[in-house]
Amino acid sequence: MLKNDPRCSIIIGLYVTLIMKKILFIICLVIIIVGCKKSQNPTPQDIVGKWELTLEVGGIAGITNHYQPGNGNILQLNADNTYQTFTQGSLVYHGVYQIIKSSITIGANKFDGIYYDHNTTGEVIQLQGDTLTIGMDYDDGIAASYIRQ
Repeated sequence: MLKNDPRCSIIIGLYVTLIMKKILFIICLVIIIVGCKKSQNPTPQDIVGKWELTLEVGGIAGITNHYQPGNGNILQLNADNTYQTFTQGSLVYHGVYQIIKSSITIGANKFDGIYYDHNTTGEVIQLQGDTLTIGMDYDDGIAASYIRQ
């Protein structure tokens, strides 16, 4: 008898609408929560790895230091944004780093920056093939070039 009752159809329709609204609300809530995760600057995977120092140039005195292969001066950049630096094979520094795109402006040019240990002052970072350069010899700065190991 209730099958043919129009009031039953209305009640079922309202019940289905209420369930659909709850499901839609939950889906929207999940999308908002997932979409609002704190943005991090991901580490470009192409700089992750072991880099050996090959050249330092610049500074007030205009230094130019060439380093032979196997010199033990290594910069290790890890995918989890940690780093280690070695001098002649001995660990000297370790900590965290962050790459921020176009964060350093020199003249009219913008460069990516590498920031060590939550420092607010970064250094220019450039990758060309297997050569990684950190810093610039502009304005008495020192640039260090590394080759991928």
